[in-house]
Amino acid sequence: MNSGKRLYFRGGLNRFTYVCVFLLFLYQNYVNAQNSDKPKEVTNTFSAKCQCDTTTGKILSGYNVVIKNGLIENIGKGISAPYNAKKIKADSMFVYAGFIDCFSHTGVPKTESKDQPKISDPGNPPNDIAGITPQKSVLETYKSSDKSIGDHRSSGFTMVNAAPRGYMLPGQSSFSTL
Repeated sequence: MNSGKRLYFRGGLNRFTYVCVFLLFLYQNYVNAQNSDKPKEVTNTFSAKCQCDTTTGKILSGYNVVIKNGLIENIGKGISAPYNAKKIKADSMFVYAGFIDCFSHTGVPKTESKDQPKISDPGNPPNDIAGITPQKSVLETYKSSDKSIGDHRSSGFTMVNAAPRGYMLPGQSSFSTL
């Protein structure tokens, strides 16, 4: 029999310690395999009692909005939240339903086309003839009374990025609400 002596393996570790270290490594791999760095995607949202601003300028108070897969699915007062929707208390928030035009000439009147002057070196024209005019700003030519603004608004657009008229690099644009 063993009279109080412990059995050690090489290096001074006993069998129990080897088993514990081995199980610890197995458990660590199992835990790491369960983590996911990808966040869960929210596809349905329910906004309760929000203020809805229509394209006509009328504000609807206390309406519920259901957004499914990034699109407004339903708006109304008696709508209940879908079971899988993220619920947002939106009593102090505004909802603007409308399109955004990322690049247009809305509000910029058309200029009369004039003949291009003769250039002595056609491969190296001046910047304004080539259409490179970064010094221009849409704020210099934007007219809020232009017919194109009403046309865009009636088509459902609520915001535009208006740029000056020109060729390759027409100038500095600006976002504008309609």
